[in-house]
Amino acid sequence: MTGPPGRVQYAVTMKLNARTRGLFLTILGLSLIIGTFAWVLLERILGFAGIPLNLEVGPVGFDIGIIAFSMQVNPGTFLGIAPGLLIFKGL
Repeated sequence: MTGPPGRVQYAVTMKLNARTRGLFLTILGLSLIIGTFAWVLLERILGFAGIPLNLEVGPVGFDIGIIAFSMQVNPGTFLGIAPGLLIFKGL
């Protein structure tokens, strides 16, 4: 960072608080979904190459009668967390 000589400037990062909670959950949710789809794509590419691989678990979710949500969980789901956190911190 540039600034006046003799002064140290630090990068400003996004902090999690009540105002930014919605943005954090949105970014984290999108990164989880993208990671899940990327892993499925990798499994399919490896399957076409003759290397069968299936590490899915699930469906994992909840059902409260009115609304239900579930998704297949794979390693890409968890690998998607890191980029989501980095994106949030970089905002």
